Amino acid sequence: MSSLKGVILLVVVTLVFAVGSFAIQLKERPNHKEVQKGEQIVAAEGSIAPDFELSDFNGNRTSLSRWQGKVVLVDFWATWCTYCIEEMPQLQKIAKDYGRDLVVLGIHRTETESLEVAKSFVVEKGLTYTMLIDSDGEIFKKYDMGHNLMPVAAIVGKDGKVFKLLYGVKDMGEVKNLIDIAKAG
Repeated sequence: MSSLKGVILLVVVTLVFAVGSFAIQLKERPNHKEVQKGEQIVAAEGSIAPDFELSDFNGNRTSLSRWQGKVVLVDFWATWCTYCIEEMPQLQKIAKDYGRDLVVLGIHRTETESLEVAKSFVVEKGLTYTMLIDSDGEIFKKYDMGHNLMPVAAIVGKDGKVFKLLYGVKDMGEVKNLIDIAKAG
């Protein structure tokens, strides 16, 4: 009987210690303003989206912060990414369907292939949403979070915070639902 009490006491002490450790970890979490990975500010859901200023395919500069107050879908792509190019006509339709209620920014990974290839593809497919150039891959790294895969996308809320990060093939029904939730928030 004495050994049973000892086992129960050990279990209780272990549980108290585990719950206490978990509570301390929660208290020490960042306040969701910006998240840093080393020296670089990176994307994290609920945190301020890393801003960027990039040129579009016509040489005009734009930034993510320019669109504060609107929901923004940021989508990284390259023509060598089969899933990316399969999704782009669907993203075009989403951009058209939502009109001024959504900004779609296609960010071409120009560090991986020529800009001429990308421009030709966009014209051939009749894509009209804004296409930007990530010439050195630095913006991609802020949103990829070390996954090293494509496609990568982010939905940024009206408040400038990352609402959702999307890695891999996207279910466009889910993307629309997420956009609707972000718009309502």
